[in-house]
Amino acid sequence: MNLLSLKYALTVARCGSISAAAEQLAMNQPNLSKAIKELESSYNMTIFQRTSTGVIPTAQGREFLDSARHILQQVEELEARYKSEEHRKVAFSVSVPRASYITYAFADFANSLNTMGEFELNFMETNSMEAIQNISKKGYTMGIIRYQSEYDAYFQKMLQEKRLQSELLWEFEYQALMPVRNPLASKQKISLEDLVPLTEIIHGDWDVPFIPSDEQEQILSVPNQKKKVYVYERGSQFDLLQSIPDSFMWVSPVPEQILQRYQLVQLGCSEMADRPFRDVLISPQGYRFSSVEKGFIERVKDVRDAMNRLYGPLPWS
Repeated sequence: MNLLSLKYALTVARCGSISAAAEQLAMNQPNLSKAIKELESSYNMTIFQRTSTGVIPTAQGREFLDSARHILQQVEELEARYKSEEHRKVAFSVSVPRASYITYAFADFANSLNTMGEFELNFMETNSMEAIQNISKKGYTMGIIRYQSEYDAYFQKMLQEKRLQSELLWEFEYQALMPVRNPLASKQKISLEDLVPLTEIIHGDWDVPFIPSDEQEQILSVPNQKKKVYVYERGSQFDLLQSIPDSFMWVSPVPEQILQRYQLVQLGCSEMADRPFRDVLISPQGYRFSSVEKGFIERVKDVRDAMNRLYGPLPWS
């Protein structure tokens, strides 16, 4: 059994085409095509059906790929358990929404790896559609996506079509994040009407093809909002919030340590009770997380649970 060929086949399945998989594997396309054909010949089966847009697994191919994935995961677990520390390298990639609690958890998780020797981490903050694309086409094994709960059926259908599995991490109400100098900062709770005179900061690349643009605008922004600033990088949002006293933005619940660091407050909004959002963990169908990936997921859940314990029974918990 050639484990490298199994890896090639799984990469082709994730990418959906020989050319994209070859690019992902840093090898030329003819050699990859030859390796896949030899693998199919050795098992006397057709793993992939060729189409005008790429390749898709056959029914028998899907069963074969599930078994191959299981074999490679077992090999990885053996290597992780018995390979000497000095030659051991931890590799980890994940796509996530721009969420302070996830970034906070990732920083703590990365710090915990310092005793493990060599590691390479790829932490990408992006929108839900790109996170899904990264797994289905670019070889990522894990991501977290965010969407409004009422669109759960649409996203679950999309994940099923792309052969991705999912797990709900958190359902919460968006909070209005603003500087302590904001005129509303002293309030216990606010309404959408309170926010209309303020400057709203919005992540500008939030886009879902099946949701009409006018509906997306309602999800992202306060109705009748006249002053808006669109950003595309999470770090700049804190600079803007600190620099513009009347600014605010919608966010998932933020850890207290980050609120204190940037002199910010988060306020619940009465109208948001009917508009909960979900953060959902996604991965390839049948994929089993490595011990390192499990460590990150558990850290995210720990931070989530710590916020619930700190703030008590909040409406987002």
